[in-house]
Amino acid sequence: GDEMGRTQRGNNNAYCQDNEIAWVDWSLLDSNAELYNFTKEVIRFRRENPALCRDTYFTGRPRRKGGEPDLLWFNATGDAQRWDADDLSIACLINGEENDGTALYLMFNPTVLALQFRIPKGK
Repeated sequence: GDEMGRTQRGNNNAYCQDNEIAWVDWSLLDSNAELYNFTKEVIRFRRENPALCRDTYFTGRPRRKGGEPDLLWFNATGDAQRWDADDLSIACLINGEENDGTALYLMFNPTVLALQFRIPKGK
């Protein structure tokens, strides 16, 4: 239901309630069409990118001797992310060696301000 804005008012176990919290209001699909379509596209994107369809958890370590780590974290300037930094933005490189070899670089900017990211050298 989250894909159409149905929050259940924060109740994550509404199955035992026979009231408006548990009932599905299908009109939300129309009023939240943009959210619904975005969710569909994110699901499609995940299915089409083998780096996001893994059988194992990320470890941040190489999967094979001499290989690259399966996941690397960066800041907006393309430097290794420092976890004590005050940065709001973050980026990660998902190594594709485990699947078809296609890597994926994801950048996250949680603010309303435009932000330019730099891709790390050699990645």
